[in-house]
Amino acid sequence: MNPLLAGFIGESRELIGDMGDVLALARRGEADAQSVHRLFRAFHTIKGNAGLFDYEPVTHLTHNGETVLAAVRDGSLALDTALVDVLFEVADQLGEWIDQIEADAPLSDDAALQARLAAHAPDAHAAPSERVAPPLQAAWLRCLPEAERIRALQSALQNQRPLVLLRYRPDEGAFFAGEDPLYNVRQIDELLALGFIPNQTLPALAELDPFRNLLTWFALSHSPASAIEKIKFDCSGEFDLYELQPLQLIQLPPRDEALAQVLPPLLQALNDARTGQLLDQAATLLAAVPPSPRARSTALWLEALVNAQAAPTALRYLLNYAIQNEQPDWSALTPVAPAPGNAASAEARLPLHLALLKQQRDVLVASAPERLPVVLPSVRMVVTNVARALDRSGVLDGVRPEDDAPTLQADALVAAITQLLQSCAPDAPVAAAPVTPTVSNERLRIGAEQVDEALGLLSELLITRHTLQTTINAQQMQLAFTAPMQQLDRQINHLLNVVQKMRLVPLERVFERLPRLVRSLERKLGKPVDFELSGGEAFADKAVVDALHEPLVHLLRNALDHGIEDAEVRRASGKPPHGRLRVQAQQQEERVVLEISDDGAGIDPAKVRARARAQGLIDAERAERIDDEALLQLVFEPGFSTSAAVSEISGRGVGMDVVRTTLRQLGGEVQLASTPGQGTRISLSMPVSMMLSRVLLVRAGEQLFGLPVSSLVESLPLARTTLQTVKGAQTLVWREQMFAVFDLAGLLQLPAGTRGRALQITTAPGDFVLLVDQLLDTVDVLIRPLEGALAGLPQYVGTAMAGTGEVFLVLNPAGLVR
Repeated sequence: MNPLLAGFIGESRELIGDMGDVLALARRGEADAQSVHRLFRAFHTIKGNAGLFDYEPVTHLTHNGETVLAAVRDGSLALDTALVDVLFEVADQLGEWIDQIEADAPLSDDAALQARLAAHAPDAHAAPSERVAPPLQAAWLRCLPEAERIRALQSALQNQRPLVLLRYRPDEGAFFAGEDPLYNVRQIDELLALGFIPNQTLPALAELDPFRNLLTWFALSHSPASAIEKIKFDCSGEFDLYELQPLQLIQLPPRDEALAQVLPPLLQALNDARTGQLLDQAATLLAAVPPSPRARSTALWLEALVNAQAAPTALRYLLNYAIQNEQPDWSALTPVAPAPGNAASAEARLPLHLALLKQQRDVLVASAPERLPVVLPSVRMVVTNVARALDRSGVLDGVRPEDDAPTLQADALVAAITQLLQSCAPDAPVAAAPVTPTVSNERLRIGAEQVDEALGLLSELLITRHTLQTTINAQQMQLAFTAPMQQLDRQINHLLNVVQKMRLVPLERVFERLPRLVRSLERKLGKPVDFELSGGEAFADKAVVDALHEPLVHLLRNALDHGIEDAEVRRASGKPPHGRLRVQAQQQEERVVLEISDDGAGIDPAKVRARARAQGLIDAERAERIDDEALLQLVFEPGFSTSAAVSEISGRGVGMDVVRTTLRQLGGEVQLASTPGQGTRISLSMPVSMMLSRVLLVRAGEQLFGLPVSSLVESLPLARTTLQTVKGAQTLVWREQMFAVFDLAGLLQLPAGTRGRALQITTAPGDFVLLVDQLLDTVDVLIRPLEGALAGLPQYVGTAMAGTGEVFLVLNPAGLVR
């Protein structure tokens, strides 16, 4: 996949997740102005990025979403429940499209959703009107530095040059579309002055969003309007041009009464055509008044006009302005209309694009290592837009994805920019500019296949190490090789930890798809739910995370369909109308635990007991003596369901069986607890990694097996204990505790052995004792999952190879005694 497209897919999913978070706040009435802006920015960013790849449905839908949210932001539209529901649908549709883009499938139709969203837009049926530029305002000129306005006035008067003012108000999300407003205005030829005015009161620095454009820019130039118009190609928002008269640049500070009283003699001297000593007279008069900004400014402008040999009318204009505080009627001026046929051609825009590329490359080279994460997104987007405009998007295929180390991204971008510059200007090859050499690489992007290959080689290394140790022991050479073997063990263990960590991914990968599923079920079932996700930062092996999606889907479907009641039923029982559904993950040493809980109706043990008897899972005698905790475990049996009817969502009795089967294949366990009327809690526990594990080799029934060391408590001395039979089952008392006893050979229907060793095994349901014939060695092995018909067997985690080359099965203790 194109790295840029992969980046778009990943970023879009994150932004869709942000949409869900904000809309969840809005549904609870907790969304503030900052939340609405966050939602608007997510829509705007996806729209801008989708435009790079010509995904028109995505661009169209997000644009309409922007329109609606802009009205919410300015207060003309309320973010009510109906609008929140539609925006949830929009977020779900975007998520579906991103999945289709990733699968290289055609995008599904969205006409109905577009209509529902458009119905919320203000003035949805009003005919669009052409924008009218605002009249010129004195404040716009005052934002330009006075010294630069003075020089511009002198230049215009002495050289008879035009003066054009640009007013440029970019979109608030311009940065996310790869637009750099400051860079754009600085591309104007013969730029004389530059200033800006905030569009609103700026927040405190700590609360300021650096990627939100809140400024309107003003640029003064000698270039004609038709020339400045050419940069409009790279500008969003409002872009207006005004032709000025030189004297309009004179903007004085607030009126000074003392100054107004001493200036009339100067005006009289000017009217009498006595201008020769005007500056000397002015200096004398101004010295007689207290210093003030207006007096100082008047003296500067007067000196500039005299030095430029301005006409007496210009001097008279200044003095009248200083005395009476009068100035022209700016509303009489109108923006300059674009000259026909002056659109910039590709050839005319090429110098601007090349300059933009060089500037972005300079930014990368000059940025300190710690600044790279900040500047990279902006540079990446600008370069992408320019490459697309130059029809050279293929140059960016080698650019590293955004989750790579910042220094690697910078190196790749610099190389891509250099290649772009060379391809666009072949007659003037550009030397590559290296990124600061002091930056050290943090990490490399490695494919999952390469990591698996490394794990396979490491497994072979472990087998070789075990074979070597066996040979040393057989030759009675332990003393000579003790130190080297210990060193080898340390190195292998360190390498093992490093390689295992390379396969770890955050649970966020599986979590990010769940909100859309829940919202879809909400709409189908008509049950409003507050859905909470936490712990997505917990890590597990990629195979574990990928396998969790299906069990979580089944559990959430069951919670919404069977667990959480309708709003009316909840109100009648004193509950809030919105159900609560929560998925929480946490790391517990070498395991990951997920808890799925709801505050619904819970599971009625009597209903389970009756259903189990009807389906023949238990007989009448067992139904009477089985306790509620054990009874609830029957919901995991294939085909078992408490639902009276089958729906498209659940009721077939396969979901919970899939949950338990998948967890056992992962070497994990599932526990269920429920209280009628209060809700249900299901806990999934699994190892962080299911690839390389430490196992204890045992023999039973003349076969070799492996038991995960994590499930072992201790080895029990059978000579000091006595096996007893209680209600037909073997038991053993150890350390004042009674344990159920199971013979491994008997459980697996193997020939009876010596049963000479006993192991205390711990599982989530409880501890038990396992009898084996022989205890061998503890080894680190690469466990390969079972495939085909063996994949569903709950007793086994997978297969592995011993140092002798013998293949053995790794046992799942929880599945042995189901």
